[in-house]
Amino acid sequence: MNRIIHYVMGGNIKPDKKSLDILTAMSKQEGIRSIIVLPDIHYKHSYHTPTGVAVFTEDKIFPKFVNPNCGISFIAIPVKRKDITNKQIDQIFNSLRKEISVAPRIKPNISLEELKSILLKGAEPVYNKHGLDKSCLKNLENKGNIFSGKNKTIHQILSSLPKEALKMGQRSFGVLGYGNHFLEMQRVKEILNPQIASKFGLEKDQLCIMLHSDSRAFGRVVHDHYSKKAEKLFGLHNIYKKVHYKIVSSKAVPGTIKKLFEKFNYYANRVKSTLYLRLDFLRHGLSAKFGSISTKEKYTQNFINATQSAINFGYANRAYMTSLVQKAFQKVITKKIKFNILYDCNHDSLQQENIDGKLLWAHRNGASTAYPKKHYPNHPIFSQTGQPIPIPGCLGGASFLCAASTSSKKSMYSSPHGAGRKFDRPEARGKFKRKDVLKNLKSLGLKIYDYGKGNTGEESPSAFKNIHHVIKIVEDHGIAKPVAEMEPVAVLKGWT
Repeated sequence: MNRIIHYVMGGNIKPDKKSLDILTAMSKQEGIRSIIVLPDIHYKHSYHTPTGVAVFTEDKIFPKFVNPNCGISFIAIPVKRKDITNKQIDQIFNSLRKEISVAPRIKPNISLEELKSILLKGAEPVYNKHGLDKSCLKNLENKGNIFSGKNKTIHQILSSLPKEALKMGQRSFGVLGYGNHFLEMQRVKEILNPQIASKFGLEKDQLCIMLHSDSRAFGRVVHDHYSKKAEKLFGLHNIYKKVHYKIVSSKAVPGTIKKLFEKFNYYANRVKSTLYLRLDFLRHGLSAKFGSISTKEKYTQNFINATQSAINFGYANRAYMTSLVQKAFQKVITKKIKFNILYDCNHDSLQQENIDGKLLWAHRNGASTAYPKKHYPNHPIFSQTGQPIPIPGCLGGASFLCAASTSSKKSMYSSPHGAGRKFDRPEARGKFKRKDVLKNLKSLGLKIYDYGKGNTGEESPSAFKNIHHVIKIVEDHGIAKPVAEMEPVAVLKGWT
């Protein structure tokens, strides 16, 4: 038995063979203290490591264990479902579709100075400028700024970034992204833990928002640069990426050309993932050559600064989109509405954490934190409830809000970030037809707002694990207690 790998599993949920092979290879790397495998684990043909994994080390960093910051916000809205009409929902989501982009913007959406402030301070500048309740900053993971208390300077951050990062960052603000990224209005269907739900301010039939997005092209530039992902396909990937970033960020290139290139890039990625699925030799070494860097090296400090600046960008990006939702509600419902941002957490991150008195580097890939109430001695709510953990299901399915339990230390304070896939995207595109998926979702009464015609088959509910089974595992292992079950009302989806 591999003592480094710890499985959080149950019932018929277990890792697929390819994930198991990669996990075994990961466990053999020098310097790894523990690998936590969560029930939402699934293999991705285009990534180095499976999703649904948390890896802990002491003095080494593994760049290929880390992806660009991705996370989720949970926002409670002081409106009941019965008090909002379908017409008002249309007005809100049609407005959001105009304000929020799915791909990098043609022109910068933020000044260079504003971007620098976000990279250094995270979500706070967005809260200050865009009318969000600043008292909610205490509810964000790291209070929305991973550099808080670390005496970082903007020079240290900027000197760690590849040259394309700032230009792409200016064009990635207020961008939702493709794939399984979403902005979903939900209704609290059932209160499962009345005591904790009351402290969270949640009631049955109340509206809430789950927002899933990341640091977009800013984080992707950082990831490509430090993971040496550009070595794939005999260096052609490197050339293509440089051309991509130059075209998208250039002032001289007309907007129509940028749109065409982004469309080409989207479909090229789909073709590439299909080839990886069918021609496994193209992935030579993708998961085998992980490579570590010592935390004592200057290069490593640059990597950490760059990666964590992407985490700050993720906090700020989700905060800005939250402000757009709030403004849409204020315009359509009432100007008096103020959102309660109950939590915002990373589920792709790299940060140093105190795990029961030991400082470890947590590499989370598709895994959220799950810290119990003892870790929040000064928080007015979390000190009584533990950390909120939003766990979304599939498109059209249930989602859950949980609260971390005292036994979560068994999983190194890690939680699943969602239901997890049964079929990777290229597999799902081959199994499920767009028209069938949309027909099924329409029959459920879900209102879908997207950006055009894309292959919705990859987001078919049948491509995902059963969220109720995942939540049961989470509860049975003592990671978290289910607090509320939500059902979807309307969703803004990031396919083109």
